[in-house]
Amino acid sequence: MKKVLILGAGLVAKPMVLSSNETEVTVASRTVSKAEKLVQGKKSGNAVQPVARFQKPKN
Repeated sequence: MKKVLILGAGLVAKPMVLSSNETEVTVASRTVSKAEKLVQGKKSGNAVQPVARFQKPKN
């Protein structure tokens, strides 16, 4: 089974999740509730929230 990571739960993410029938899909979003809504009802769908954010290095 193929695995796909989608970063962000915006407008483009929904068609990608719906069209991935035989693929394990993980949606990572700042707002985990949006990611959960996208994968709801999808047997091989996961919703996660990023743990850390990248910060601009200090000069």
